[in-house]
This record gives sequence, structure tokens and C-alpha cells, in this order.
Amino acid sequence: MWITKEEIALVHKNEKGSIKTTTMDFWFQEMFLDADGEKTISEYLLLLIKQFQDSKMQIPDDLDQFMIEILLSLKNDLNAIEFTHMPNQLKEEFKNPIE
Repeated sequence: MWITKEEIALVHKNEKGSIKTTTMDFWFQEMFLDADGEKTISEYLLLLIKQFQDSKMQIPDDLDQFMIEILLSLKNDLNAIEFTHMPNQLKEEFKNPIE
């Protein structure tokens, strides 16, 4: 769900019915919003590199490792994304955070 115009939070309901809200920092949020079920991890890395180049910013030496760590945390710690072997069409309710 959107907290502000620039910030979203994940709302989790566990098996006991408890609700937990997680506000993501910039990179977690960007990668979560970019997860569209259509890109491979390699394609996503190339997209990030292009964004740095287009912004005339220096590409961090560890961008690939940083990106993988964030994606793994989104998957394993927050259960916010999943990895698939084939492109995966997102369900309509997952395409945009709730306003």
C-alpha cells in the first residue's frame, strides 16, 4: 500500500492472523516495483546499469552483488517477490500497490 506519494509498505498477514507492516527503503522499493514477472535477473542488471549511465552516475563496482542481495531479501525475508524459470504474468491485484 502507498504510505505517501513516494513510499510504499508491505502488509503481511501470518498464519496466526497477525498483521505486520514493513516499510521498504529506496532500493527495496525500487526493485519490488520493478519486479514485473517479465525480466530475468541478467536483464534487470542491464536495466540498472543503463539507468546509472543515463543519469551520468558512476556504476558501483558491486552493483550486481548488491542487486542480488536485495532481490534475495525481497524473496526470502519479506516474501514479496518470487523467482520463476519462465516469464510469469502478474495477477492484476499485484500490478500496483493499493492507494
